[in-house]
Amino acid sequence: MVVIKLKKMIKKTKEKDPLFEILIKEFTLDEIKEVEKYLNNDIDNYDIGFGDVLIEPFDEGKKLLSVKHNSISDIVISNTILKNIMYDLKQELIKKKN
Repeated sequence: MVVIKLKKMIKKTKEKDPLFEILIKEFTLDEIKEVEKYLNNDIDNYDIGFGDVLIEPFDEGKKLLSVKHNSISDIVISNTILKNIMYDLKQELIKKKN
């Protein structure tokens, strides 16, 4: 299991983020919007998944999430960082669409 802890905000490029590279291949724009709703607690589901990706709570309050994919096994990531990745994914897909 890989644990990602946020000590301070570090701006990373999308090309260097392996999770971004996995998720950009798995999610459509509509699916990203559904994941964003899940991350904001607008959906009551315990977990959410599309394709080979499964996202579920790692702790009680969904501050940490477990992201599972067959190529990465299990990554624990903060809700805030995953929201940022989802935002970047959405922007990238919108850019490709136009």
